[in-house]
Amino acid sequence: MQTTSEVNIMTAKDVTDLTGITIQTLRKQYKQGKFPKPTKIGKKEFWHKDIINQFLRGK
Repeated sequence: MQTTSEVNIMTAKDVTDLTGITIQTLRKQYKQGKFPKPTKIGKKEFWHKDIINQFLRGK
């Protein structure tokens, strides 16, 4: 089985570890359009690693 790092997707925990923001702030910001929205698979939220890196470089 592949891990999320091998398929270039990030969980909310991965994103918060990278950015230093809380999960609550992450959700608030993407709902306000201030952060890329996740892709949902069932009830789980995932972000594409490339999109997050592009977003962070563009800040």
